[in-house]
Amino acid sequence: ENVHAAAIRKRAGIFAPVLRSKGYIWLATRPDIEGSWSQAGAVLRVDPESPWIAVLGAENVTEDPYEQQALKERLAEHPTGDRRQELVIIGTDLDEAGISALLDSCLVTDEEWKDPARLVVDDPFPMWQEDPFPNWDKYCTTKDE
Repeated sequence: ENVHAAAIRKRAGIFAPVLRSKGYIWLATRPDIEGSWSQAGAVLRVDPESPWIAVLGAENVTEDPYEQQALKERLAEHPTGDRRQELVIIGTDLDEAGISALLDSCLVTDEEWKDPARLVVDDPFPMWQEDPFPNWDKYCTTKDE
């Protein structure tokens, strides 16, 4: 490891021992589109994936009525449908409780969720590039501008 990389890792604090992380994220500022999180070393990418199934609707994901019913049942299990945060973090000597607490502090609270008018969030991410599947737009309630 070169000196510059070592200095960056030392300044990273609780995330310093994280070697790799990846998964899916749901951003409050982009509620209809699933985000992809991929980090290796000092490089982090957050990219758009596809609309969440809850946005598209089961009937637009599959034509099979049995699969549609199974999707509808799964979506009904939680008020947000399939929207979620799902990250895998790999490293050495991780402070699991500390990392979990820090990530949890970034989540929208129950009060904010109940009253979206209270949810005022700056979006630090750049605009996502053009969606390669623009036909999804008709199923989304909001779009990135």
